[in-house]
Amino acid sequence: VSSSWSSSLPPALAKLGKQVSKHRDRAQAAAIEAMMEASISESLLQCLAVFSELISSAKQDDPHPAVQHFLSLHSSLTKP
Repeated sequence: VSSSWSSSLPPALAKLGKQVSKHRDRAQAAAIEAMMEASISESLLQCLAVFSELISSAKQDDPHPAVQHFLSLHSSLTKP
């Protein structure tokens, strides 16, 4: 993690700058992972909402709406 400024600074400041840069990189990686986890959680919550609708809309005399909800849920779960 070398920057153009590191060669012009005193060694102690250059070392501190490198440490701060590494810390920034780790924080960015953690933020990216947190955003991915939040996105996955949101998708799961949406699937649970569709499943809830599926359960409440299921009727023996007219299964078509429940089947459509099921297919929507299945599609959501199988997306990469």
